[in-house]
Amino acid sequence: MNTHNKTLLSQIQGAKKNAKAIERYQGAFSEIFVQLIKDRKLSNKKLIDTSLVGEKTIERLRNNEEYPITVQIIMGLCFGLKLTVPEA
Repeated sequence: MNTHNKTLLSQIQGAKKNAKAIERYQGAFSEIFVQLIKDRKLSNKKLIDTSLVGEKTIERLRNNEEYPITVQIIMGLCFGLKLTVPEA
């Protein structure tokens, strides 16, 4: 079995574990966002620094305010929260 196939097999075997982890994050975007921040023990300041998303934007997202969410914001948050591909 080559390296590529070993990697695929590992991902398939881990899929069930990832699915269970994802089930934990259900609800509105703001609820999931707040839960992810808590799970990773991040302060707003640390998330702002690592994601390069502005403080006001993070506050709006946490409070479930109407706000246009761009791909750049989502990518920054995924990076800042250190999400795995299934979590993202």
